[in-house]
Amino acid sequence: MKEGVFRCKELVETFLAFSRKKQEVINDGQSFEDILSQVSRLARFRLIESNYQIKLNFNQKSKLDITYNSHLLTMVIYLFFGEILTRSSKESLIQNKNSSTLEISICENKSYIDFDLEEGLKLSGEFLKSKLFNHILDLLNVTIDSRQSNVRFNFN
Repeated sequence: MKEGVFRCKELVETFLAFSRKKQEVINDGQSFEDILSQVSRLARFRLIESNYQIKLNFNQKSKLDITYNSHLLTMVIYLFFGEILTRSSKESLIQNKNSSTLEISICENKSYIDFDLEEGLKLSGEFLKSKLFNHILDLLNVTIDSRQSNVRFNFN
């Protein structure tokens, strides 16, 4: 019960963060690795219901040297992971794969984060045009470069 309440609290904080008028809420001590952990917790039930696992290979070349709203960054990464999970599920069905593990390599740098996805997996044009996703990117002052199986979040 406590776990459910805690998860609900995290979801509310994350999903309502972008509606706050004060966007200057910054890092609040959360590293990018902390944000990835929170995204994994938030995505847990989606992973269970789809019988999927995400294996994150995290590498920190250098720590992000920018200020950011951790709730907004959590939300945009959560939306991104949701899209990746959806795309991977569709690819598995089309190609009749039995793999239920999605592997993502993540590299944190001073001003950007790289996500290397499985071969052939890429973001859909519809997702990249999503109003919510782009609104949050704008609030964070982030741009995305998506090439083949690599996605880069550039912090301006």
